[in-house]
Amino acid sequence: MTSPTSRLTIVRAALHTQLYARTGVDTAAWSDNPTPPCILTRRTGGLARTDFGKNSPQYSFDLVPLVGRAITDQAQERLDEFADRGSPVSIWDALEADRTLGGTCHTIQLDGLGPDQLYTFGQIPGGIELLGAPYSITVYPL
Repeated sequence: MTSPTSRLTIVRAALHTQLYARTGVDTAAWSDNPTPPCILTRRTGGLARTDFGKNSPQYSFDLVPLVGRAITDQAQERLDEFADRGSPVSIWDALEADRTLGGTCHTIQLDGLGPDQLYTFGQIPGGIELLGAPYSITVYPL
């Protein structure tokens, strides 16, 4: 029997694989030193059981494309491309291409897009600020 932890690991790996395959942008779990452009995955919650079946968990993630070190027109335009359906780096198109993540889940629910914001990373005082925006999704693994 698969434990919820190993399901989470499988789901995260499937998210990374699908996002990279569809967008060509590197993906990673939340990092202290990301290199833009990249898409970070952060688990934001979960439930032990859902209606999909006995012992079937539900996980919530924020997918955060990071595009630049400052708010510039170029960084903003690059971030907008992730939200634009039909663009080569569209988060929505990448997820909708296979809502089962290669057969690892029942479905993915696309919950919404949060505001553009600066994310601070690093150990130095003040850190490094990168422009990004969270895409909220819910995953129902097998």
